[in-house]
Order: sequence, then C-alpha cells, then structure tokens
Amino acid sequence: MAIRKRDYFETGNILLGKPGENDPAALIRSFITEGDVLFGRAVDEGTNPNQIKAVDSAAIKGIAGHSIDASDLDNDTYKTDDTFALAVRGIYSVKVEVDIVIGDAVRYRIGGAGTAGDFLIAASAGNTVEITAGAEWRSVSSGTGTNRRALLYINDDAFVTSADV
Repeated sequence: MAIRKRDYFETGNILLGKPGENDPAALIRSFITEGDVLFGRAVDEGTNPNQIKAVDSAAIKGIAGHSIDASDLDNDTYKTDDTFALAVRGIYSVKVEVDIVIGDAVRYRIGGAGTAGDFLIAASAGNTVEITAGAEWRSVSSGTGTNRRALLYINDDAFVTSADV
C-alpha cells in the first residue's frame, strides 16, 4: 500500500465546503439556515438552536459544508430554511481573502470590507476573529480573487476564539 503525500489533494479542484480528504473522524451535522449562507465560510448559531446563520461574532460553530440540496447551488449558497450541512470536524475547502501558507494564523471576517465568514490571516480591529485553537491550515491557498481557497482543519470540540480589538 502506497503512503499518501501530505499535499496529495489540490485545493483548486475541491469545491468550497467539500471535505479535503477522506477522514473517518470528519463530522457534519444538519441544521436549518437563517438567511443566506455561502459554502466554505465560518458560521454561527442562529436565533433558534436548530438554525445556522452567517457568522457575525466570535462564536463560530463550524464551516458551511457543500450540499447539492442547497436552493442556490449555482451560487454556492444556502437560502433561508434550507437543510444545512454544518462541518464541525475534519479538513474542508474554505474561502480565503488572501494567500495562505501552512502555519499562518487562522482568522475569519465578521465585519468591514469583505464577506462575513471569509477566512484570512491579518487582524482588523472589530472586523476579524482569530481561532487560537481548534483550527489550522492544511494547504497553501490556490486560485485568485473570488476563487481563492485553502484547506482548513477544524475541530469544534477545541475551538478557542479571540476577537481582534
């Protein structure tokens, strides 16, 4: 049996929100969306505990997984009341705003210029949140502009966040 190289998967070929590798420990939970939610972005608990919404605080719940059941599959978007795939453990393709290398800080946007839930590395007071534990980059970024993505390992049991102030 051949031993797989660490960088075997190419992120440019993996749709946002899709698993980056076949991991038996990967975990996806089902919820209902509250408002529009884009694939491969950080998400938060909605008004009700069974709902998920675009992230707007330091209380990340996981990543918007890819699903063919989303109402707006052409635009990689869940619409209100869609059944939602919440990725909480494993390696997933996520939307990044900037070039990423393994070892960079993991942050997500909650405000300012850009899309809430996009991942990035630089702090912006009041606009970004750092995940200090429970997430790490598993690939460099690929693509450019709106097609830039990278593989991110997440484990919701270990999430520790810190809002950038």
